[in-house]
Amino acid sequence: MLDVYKYGEKRNPHYRMHKFIAEICSGCEEVSGFPSLILFDRQNKVVYKHTGAVSFDTIVEVMKVKE
Repeated sequence: MLDVYKYGEKRNPHYRMHKFIAEICSGCEEVSGFPSLILFDRQNKVVYKHTGAVSFDTIVEVMKVKE
């Protein structure tokens, strides 16, 4: 969920996500649409990034490998 007061009230979710992702992940220019998924490890390093459909099983597998 994004704060619409900080990231904008426009109805275009791509615009809001682009601003948010640019703030939290400087190397994630290609991950800017909706849905977007960025997973961080405990040191706040990006371990997985993806835009578009992704299965829940894929997310679980990535999290298992990166623990």
